Amino acid sequence: MNEIAESPQESPIQELRKKAEEKYEGTTEPLAKKTRIEWSIFCGLESHQITQELTVNWIKTEEAYYKERANQELASNDVDINTVHYFETWEKHHDALLGATGKGPVSKTIELLRDSAKSWEDMASKNRKKLNKGGPFGENIAFSITTAQNQIPRWEKISSNLNTAARLFENEPKLTVAEKPVEQPVQ
Repeated sequence: MNEIAESPQESPIQELRKKAEEKYEGTTEPLAKKTRIEWSIFCGLESHQITQELTVNWIKTEEAYYKERANQELASNDVDINTVHYFETWEKHHDALLGATGKGPVSKTIELLRDSAKSWEDMASKNRKKLNKGGPFGENIAFSITTAQNQIPRWEKISSNLNTAARLFENEPKLTVAEKPVEQPVQ
């Protein structure tokens, strides 16, 4: 009798990671790829699956990505609005990472998560209003309506996941995940 060995079932996180790695396989910038993978995992989970550790993983990759972008902009000696954007975004993620890992005020983590949730919620709301009013959607109306109909639930889920993460830090402000020391700010 031949027994067929059953493969252990993958966890939702493993499944999402595998799908994201396949999706971003062609991404040439390693940090951008890692950031997109962590964001895909965070967004793909149900709210009850969100943990502080997953949130820290996402914030950590975002912080590193924006730090790299800010440094590239500063190195170009062409300081413009993009430089300011990347630096400010890096700074918010840096402060949030410090708060999430117990090395700074957790209020910065909660603020980043709540502000991000509000942005996604606003985008969903704005597009839901457009759908209810019948537009305006631009030149390709059929495509735009379909895209909005498909994206609104996703944006609402992302907002929900971010709000869930914020509540986790409000209820358990000290993270128990081992974390490497965070580098000092970009100068």
